[in-house]
Amino acid sequence: MAEEAAPRLWLRIGAPIFGLVLGSLAGAVAISWNFARHQDAAFVAKSRQLVDTALRGRLQRISSTAMDYAFWNDAHAAIVSGWDPEWIEANYYSSVADALLVFTSDGAMRYAWFADGAPRDVRAAAATLIRGAGSRAALHAAAVAPTSAQSIVSGFTTAGDLLVAVAAAPISIESEGQRTAAPDPEPRFVVSVDVLDSADLEQMGALVGVEALTFQPGQLHPDETVTQKALASGQGELIGALAWRNARPGSAGFLDQVWLSLAYLALLGAAAAFTARALVKNQIKATARADAERDANRSKSEIVALIGNDLRTPLNAILSNARQMQRRVKGADAGAAADAGRIVNAARWMLNMIDKLVDESQLDSGHLQPVAERVSIERVLDGAVDVVSRAASERGVVVRGFADADVDEALADRLRLTQALVNVVWTAARLKGCTGVEVLASRKRINERNCIALTVNAAGASVDEAAVAALFSAGTAAARNDPANLAFTRKLARAMGGDLTAAIVPDAGLTLTLTAPEAPRLLDVLPSVA
Repeated sequence: MAEEAAPRLWLRIGAPIFGLVLGSLAGAVAISWNFARHQDAAFVAKSRQLVDTALRGRLQRISSTAMDYAFWNDAHAAIVSGWDPEWIEANYYSSVADALLVFTSDGAMRYAWFADGAPRDVRAAAATLIRGAGSRAALHAAAVAPTSAQSIVSGFTTAGDLLVAVAAAPISIESEGQRTAAPDPEPRFVVSVDVLDSADLEQMGALVGVEALTFQPGQLHPDETVTQKALASGQGELIGALAWRNARPGSAGFLDQVWLSLAYLALLGAAAAFTARALVKNQIKATARADAERDANRSKSEIVALIGNDLRTPLNAILSNARQMQRRVKGADAGAAADAGRIVNAARWMLNMIDKLVDESQLDSGHLQPVAERVSIERVLDGAVDVVSRAASERGVVVRGFADADVDEALADRLRLTQALVNVVWTAARLKGCTGVEVLASRKRINERNCIALTVNAAGASVDEAAVAALFSAGTAAARNDPANLAFTRKLARAMGGDLTAAIVPDAGLTLTLTAPEAPRLLDVLPSVA
């Protein structure tokens, strides 16, 4: 009887349990797969938005450069009112653009300057670049536009297989009222050129959080493994597309977890329904958290890119105008020239601070690799003291710098080493009770390596061990937002092969020591003579 009842018992009890297991499995898999598909679609939409934001920032930067060279009274006098080749050669070059071109309204090029590293295809395609800035109708409208913001024509074009951003503006006098009242009958245009080579695209991709960002010229080719964004020239013609790897985060996560979920649900048997529900719930929470973190990181990259581009534009204008003023008053008014020099240094400092925001994001993600070069310690020391001294003097703190006679060069990233030293000196000057800051550059032997030590002594600073620990703490939001916090500066120093340490000197103050590897000296590399 028991043997005969066993099949019926299985049908009455086992079959419903088995059906419940299968139903729970099917439901869990369906929900997970649907959620994964939504994640994949969200990645495509958000990555396109981030890439588009980065491209708009690139166009905005190159447009600002074109405006700096276009709306300039001296340029109008030397190019439109007359033609002064010497003035043009001396002034129409740039540290941020890859090329500057001057051409007439009918497309004839009058002047071309190319940066040393400009690719050969870009040099050979100057006429194409001019046409890529926009149609003749758009250029004519820009020449008679009432405001300078409406006078910019920008877009993308190609030079060989390279993607190129171009921006054109009519060379005009600086006053918008005078320019509108008396437009030039034969306007001249300046084109600012920015080449987006593979290195630039790789950096852009790292900034917005996409992988294998490349430019594909010509017609679009559908490919499910990549995400594409079509690009058109200034005249509306399709020139190609930016493409990057379609990471499919939802599908990848689904495939990683589905087999574990299946095995787990099969082992639970009668409790399969509850287990499946718990797994789906946990998976949704986990993927939601991952999606939120990914969105936060990408939003941070987007904000850093936009803020960096928006702040660099006015600072570059300040830097350019200060340099012009410095050249004009040089020899005539030493005091004004010195003030202009301080403006230049302060603007550079601000640019370095902006670069710090980008650097910190890239350093934390492992994308920042400082370039090691031979750096003059004397120049780094003088530059940092000059930048900080005036602001420190307003606080009643005197900043002085000294270097031992045998100190020569360090092997580090010049801009980032200067940035790190400025951060350390300014932090020392702002310490409570500090009456003076002395910076001493010397040679030291640390861990069997020759190093350059930049020792910053904050005389009279009133600090204790807790205050010193707070200087290097980055564990809280307050610490990260504190301008006196040196956590990022220490990470930057270590990324360059050095370090940043602190020591309390009883009855004297605080000593901060920034180190960097010493550049090989001639006596160190020459073979010994018996």
